[in-house]
Amino acid sequence: MSSKLLVGRSIVGVDFTCQSDDGREETVFARATTLRGSPDSVEAGVQQYRDTLSRFRQLSGNQGAFLLIDRSSGKGIGVTLWESEQAMVDSREQANQLRQQAAQEAGGQIESVEEYEVAVWDMPSLQGPFLRRKSAGATKP
Repeated sequence: MSSKLLVGRSIVGVDFTCQSDDGREETVFARATTLRGSPDSVEAGVQQYRDTLSRFRQLSGNQGAFLLIDRSSGKGIGVTLWESEQAMVDSREQANQLRQQAAQEAGGQIESVEEYEVAVWDMPSLQGPFLRRKSAGATKP
């Protein structure tokens, strides 16, 4: 198992790849944002995340997103997926603006933002475009 650590960011690399439409294997990257709000505002936060997804999808290299929540504490972890490390790096400024705006509108606080290389991905129940890259110009799921 190989790994690498870059100063100032949390990136762990362990040979995770996905297959592009042309058959090449490529690494996927993720940005994880930890947010905190009141338990009473969780639904508003979830709706705000959904509303912001369309703007994240417009960022070059975005491959999707998901949100983990703990309803009892009001804590959430939003994860965006990127087709390459460079796409993730290039999206930072726009993602920071979207994140700040969404947190403010939902009444939440951003606790941390970390970037990772996806090491293990096992979702056998998901098939099709979610696990495979779309051709240029195709509609994202």
